[in-house]
Amino acid sequence: MKRPVLVTRTQPGAEDTADRLRKLGLFPALSPMLTIREREDVPLPMADVGGYVFTSANGVAAALARQAPVSVTAWCVGDTTAQAARDGGFARVENANGDVNTLAAHIARNLSDPDTLLCHVANAGAAGDLVGALDRRGYRVVFAPIYETSPASAFTDAGEAWWAATDAGDAIALFHSPKGAAAFRDLVSASGLADRLHGVSAVSISPRTRAILTDLPFRISVSASHPNEDHLMETLRATVFQPD
Repeated sequence: MKRPVLVTRTQPGAEDTADRLRKLGLFPALSPMLTIREREDVPLPMADVGGYVFTSANGVAAALARQAPVSVTAWCVGDTTAQAARDGGFARVENANGDVNTLAAHIARNLSDPDTLLCHVANAGAAGDLVGALDRRGYRVVFAPIYETSPASAFTDAGEAWWAATDAGDAIALFHSPKGAAAFRDLVSASGLADRLHGVSAVSISPRTRAILTDLPFRISVSASHPNEDHLMETLRATVFQPD
């Protein structure tokens, strides 16, 4: 039987992760821990904006849904976000290949005109102080929280089936963000399921994400060396996945 892997990533990215897991011979169980809702009351600045700053592919999708101009630069936190910007048609895509701090430093190194107006598109509860970090470096930047995320109130049917398979001791759970990890932790606590994690291996996209899960009794808990999907999959293969 293929090893079951709980995919907690938000849609539509969860489907991409599921495809990669199937290619590894694993069985993905999609149960996103966050859902996204557009905030129609929040406008997306467009006039005079010289670049959009994205800390997730969800931000790219939200901006494109608002018809953001793609003739300007998309400043992206990492590979997945940068690919989403390229696929969306942005004329120039800058990839910081790191986290929020790396992104701020990347912009500082590569944007010579501090008068260029930047717009950070993210969810309403975006982690990190990217706007503040750029402002302290002398850049003009506005924050556009045009969507928000809310934690899942229950596991999907596929998620419930994954829990039923945890007794075999070879189940895996993937975590793509601190917010998603926190939603999983809180839902597990509310559902009284923590004791069933002793046979589960947790693989997180970053140490910060893994730290959210510290109090849960996973058999193994590891994090990728770099916060992107490719490194997450490498970590899965190297430390958890064992071929039949």
